[in-house]
Amino acid sequence: MAPFTISDLSTHIEEYSIHGRHKTHVHIAFLFGRGRNLLAVGINKVGSRSSGAGYSDCMIHAERAVLKKVGDNSKLRGATLVVLRVGKTGQIKSSKPCHSCQCHLEKCIREYGLHRVYYS
Repeated sequence: MAPFTISDLSTHIEEYSIHGRHKTHVHIAFLFGRGRNLLAVGINKVGSRSSGAGYSDCMIHAERAVLKKVGDNSKLRGATLVVLRVGKTGQIKSSKPCHSCQCHLEKCIREYGLHRVYYS
């Protein structure tokens, strides 16, 4: 698999952008393995406990969604997580994790070898 490029990122941002889904913004999480290969993409979305972990006030956060998509925690070793907040018109906005996601990501770093986490 070829390394992931900036134009690939633009394509994913466009694909997952608002388009009526959210009123103001969407969070998109990209999980890259070693060698910049894209392992999974997750977005924040409405969910429930039955939809899986990582929900807050019935929202599944992008960080948790992408980790759930990967499924196997051993794939996190050496991986990099990039979370972007994209505004309604496509601009990159400031993002930061909620307390629950921050604690979960710290666990992933400590126990599963997640290498780095970046927020826009």
